[in-house]
Amino acid sequence: MSQTHNLSHALIHHFHRHRETDELYVSIAIRAFGLGLVNVFVPIYLLTLDFSLRETLSYILVSFVIHLLLLFPAGAFVSQHGPKHAMLLSSIPLTFALLTLHSLDFCPQLFLTAAVLFGIANAYFWTGYHYDLSKISSFKSRGTQISIALILWSIFGALGPIAGAELMNHLGFSTTFMVAMAIVFLSVIPLFLSRDNHRSFGIKYPAIWRRLTPKNTIPLLGGGLEGTVWEVLWPLFIYLYIAESILVVGLAISVGLIITTFSAALVGKAVNRNRYYALWIGSLFSLIIWPAKFFIRSANLLYAIDALHGSARSVEMVAFNAIRYDNSNRQYSLEDILHQEFVIMSASILLIGGAIALGSVYLAPFIAALATIPMMFYRRY
Repeated sequence: MSQTHNLSHALIHHFHRHRETDELYVSIAIRAFGLGLVNVFVPIYLLTLDFSLRETLSYILVSFVIHLLLLFPAGAFVSQHGPKHAMLLSSIPLTFALLTLHSLDFCPQLFLTAAVLFGIANAYFWTGYHYDLSKISSFKSRGTQISIALILWSIFGALGPIAGAELMNHLGFSTTFMVAMAIVFLSVIPLFLSRDNHRSFGIKYPAIWRRLTPKNTIPLLGGGLEGTVWEVLWPLFIYLYIAESILVVGLAISVGLIITTFSAALVGKAVNRNRYYALWIGSLFSLIIWPAKFFIRSANLLYAIDALHGSARSVEMVAFNAIRYDNSNRQYSLEDILHQEFVIMSASILLIGGAIALGSVYLAPFIAALATIPMMFYRRY
């Protein structure tokens, strides 16, 4: 109880001291809800339009490849114009991507166009977001600060799949995409309430390639693999092998995010004290839980284990991201972010490419379990 009270005090204190950052987080919360309405369901939507599993996975692959290809142009934009402007810019292709998805019902040829637009939006948004969070967070309180970001993202992200499932069941996919598009458009408004106090600088590209050592790269590959299973392949696994129901998928993802929210409120200070122990504990529980999820075939058991996994994932990801931002030092912070995103997106592309080759996501929980092992050994460099 005291930890939750302390986190609430930290939130209020943070909001008073960092107005510019707070406006950014309001924008992120709105965006999380808007995307939460549809993101989880996009692959399922494609399946309902009679796209094959391979075609659906190809859509995801194209989005990831575009993200990777535009990573360095996005980094250059952030270095010159600042992270908030990069996130603002990302809303333009994102809005058009949602509009394109809305059009797939009568113009299915546009499905790869939507993937390209999502890739552009994600490259600019996530580069700006990670760079900004790495700069505003301090080493001693980074666990708490990342917990605050995770709580805001998870609360609104958790509401999205529930509301999205209800909207899709009653009004259909197309209407839900239009609602999401309107909310995403509204999410940019808070970014205009204050200036982005950013001084332009050049990117030192050799510093990025120097980071590509096994010690720095292999744990990030694990993080990319597990994150892709959690965000992309696990919802597909639920729909294909557990319950062919949009509502079940939405509730399962939301339950995991809700528990992540409550857990994140408790783990921030623990991560401040010992990142590596928290990461080891969280990753160990994920290593155990992922194979167990493979054998689930009932909705009630699914909700229970996703709730348990949400708790483990919050410990794992707060600690993992704290170390990520520790490794984004002041001199080469953007270069470090670009290295991390390059490795993580490469892992995502390899995983989706493998799933396309197999024509199945059946082994996804076991791949995620194996990916947690190198994550346990992620350290500052």
